[in-house]
Amino acid sequence: MIGPMPSKPLVVKQIGRSFDSAGEWRDYQRENPDCQVLSADSTAWKKHKDGIREKVEVTSQKMGYRSFAHRSAHRKEEKLKKSGKLDKKIMIH
Repeated sequence: MIGPMPSKPLVVKQIGRSFDSAGEWRDYQRENPDCQVLSADSTAWKKHKDGIREKVEVTSQKMGYRSFAHRSAHRKEEKLKKSGKLDKKIMIH
């Protein structure tokens, strides 16, 4: 038998749902024909992911950051400063 077993439902993390029966999964696919589950090495998924990354990089640079990694690091640092968890050492030269 292919599909979910009663003791172990089919969990589809890409859509955030789990299905208890193969019929339930088929019904979901019928109701949502535009929803497609892709494998991690699918060319369509890689193309989508690369496009999103490029868009995020451009947006981050427009905001004045060097890259998305720089933006993320800056946001984390700001959160720590705001919460008071960042070490407040004063450097005297």
